[in-house]
Amino acid sequence: MNGMPEDYLKLLPRFTGEDDILAQKHMEVFCSFVENLNIEHLDVVMILFVQSLDGEARNWFNTLPNASINTWE
Repeated sequence: MNGMPEDYLKLLPRFTGEDDILAQKHMEVFCSFVENLNIEHLDVVMILFVQSLDGEARNWFNTLPNASINTWE
C-alpha cells in the first residue's frame, strides 16, 4: 500500500448499514475513492473495502463464512 496518503483511513468512505446511505451508493463512492488513488491491485481494494465497513455492516461481513466471496462482482 505504498503511495497511499498517510491519512487514507480518514478519507476512506464508510458504510454502517444504519443510515440513509444505500449499499449501492457506498460501492459507487468507494470505487471512486479507489480509482482516484490509482489502486489497481484487487487484494488492496478488498482490504480497503473491509476497512470501509463499520457497525452493522461490519458485523454482517464478519458473519460470512470464510471464502464465501470469490469475486469482486
